[in-house]
Amino acid sequence: MKDLIAFFQNRTVQKHILYYLGGLIVFIILVFLSLRVYTRHGQALSVPDFRGKSMSEATNMADQKHLRLLVSDSSFIQGQEPGVVIGQNPSFDTKVKENRTIFITINAMNPEKVEMPDVVGVSLREAEARLMRYGLRVGFKRYVPDLGKDYVLRQIFHNREIAKGKMIIKGSYIDLVLGGGLGNSQGTVPNLKGLTLDQAKEVLSLNYLNFGATIYNNSIETYQDTLDAVIGKQKPENGASVSMGSSIDVWFIVSKAVATSDTIKN
Repeated sequence: MKDLIAFFQNRTVQKHILYYLGGLIVFIILVFLSLRVYTRHGQALSVPDFRGKSMSEATNMADQKHLRLLVSDSSFIQGQEPGVVIGQNPSFDTKVKENRTIFITINAMNPEKVEMPDVVGVSLREAEARLMRYGLRVGFKRYVPDLGKDYVLRQIFHNREIAKGKMIIKGSYIDLVLGGGLGNSQGTVPNLKGLTLDQAKEVLSLNYLNFGATIYNNSIETYQDTLDAVIGKQKPENGASVSMGSSIDVWFIVSKAVATSDTIKN
């Protein structure tokens, strides 16, 4: 026991023990700090909006935020420049950790084309299914008096009838002329204010009504604004009595604006 006490009382031994303890404390502190830096504990980054940006612009934005970009898909949207970002996951303003991978979709350089199917004579539901299988979408639906209610009478592309087998850009909108039944049935105009174009199409279709003039207010300045735009005014106003197949004129504004008739001038 005396030897053990004498051993620890030795100055050289005491110095080595202090060096060891000091080194151990420094090591623990460094490990703790490294873990905090690695996990970024309590910190989150806001994902930028990459939409509409070129790949070089998007990459620079991602680098500044210490994020990674990965192209996961490509599609073609008319009106957008080839090669720009048109979609992202996670969406912008999402909170993520540093070095998170953001998956983006870019606008294809060369649009893919598909054959136009024949949807004349089939029901609206079947027409929608066929167009979807070919990568096409239903555009405006126009109802006319006809015995075949909700059956396709004509298929229209860019205001002209389009024949089966014609090559067309994938993702294009095909307008349909549909039978609305016989007679001069009356209906009530629904409220379209605050709806996007696609939402309004669905509402009008359910009420056997059509789009008339579609006017974009001068508050809409960019292509992205047109995608986000909502209806701020309509004629006739909601609640009015109209004949089935009537057209409703709409005015679009940016979605952040207040959707009231006071925000839009004729």
